[in-house]
Amino acid sequence: MITIEKAEEANLQRLTKRMGVFVEPMRLQIIRLLLEHGEKNVKQLTALVNNEVGKAAPSTISRHLKVLLDAGYLNCTESGTSHFYAMKQTEIQRAIGDLLAYTGLPS
Repeated sequence: MITIEKAEEANLQRLTKRMGVFVEPMRLQIIRLLLEHGEKNVKQLTALVNNEVGKAAPSTISRHLKVLLDAGYLNCTESGTSHFYAMKQTEIQRAIGDLLAYTGLPS
């Protein structure tokens, strides 16, 4: 049987994992850019980052996109040899809602 404390700890671990995605400044910039500009591939997103944020290599952008994709915050579609990424805004809103619910703050 799972105790309340164990269930609470499991909930906290899940929330920590979901929110941990947001601790990287470059990742937050990528989230903002995808929300503002819509679906982009790595090359397009790298150009946006380099124009608006600072210098970043495509490999850096790809690594951050993989983290966001694995966490469930991105949609990825293939077109030829390119992968296009778009934010799942509802998933970000859900994560923020989960945080507010955990802290007891109104959403």
